[in-house]
Amino acid sequence: MRMKNLEFLKTILVNDDDPRFPIWLPIPALFVTLGWTFYAVTTSSIGFFESLIWPGSAIFFCTLVATWLGWQIDID
Repeated sequence: MRMKNLEFLKTILVNDDDPRFPIWLPIPALFVTLGWTFYAVTTSSIGFFESLIWPGSAIFFCTLVATWLGWQIDID
């Protein structure tokens, strides 16, 4: 059963012709993070850099991972 899962993961990943980490990949994460930061700053008394550091860093990381997985897994 475990071998079938590994084979399945190998077949859904994109081929080697595509880059594993394209240059545009952090852009969606940056937009989501900055959007959250501006929202948090305008709706509360939290400072810009405080919101950018936390939870902005977690939002950036999670969005980056989700974008990378969406790029790597060939969903057709």
